[in-house]
Amino acid sequence: SALEAEGLLAVERRFRPDGGQAENAYRVTPAGRARLSRLPRRARREAPEPGSPPS
Repeated sequence: SALEAEGLLAVERRFRPDGGQAENAYRVTPAGRARLSRLPRRARREAPEPGSPPS
């Protein structure tokens, strides 16, 4: 995605301990967090909190 290309978002493959399907876990990088803090409050509310599991 564009966010990954800009280095604002990092994707980690998470493997479940029970051997289930691996999931992509998105992690906001420090650069992405700085970008989020500059967004208007309305836009920030729609973005997932850093560290929360993707819905």
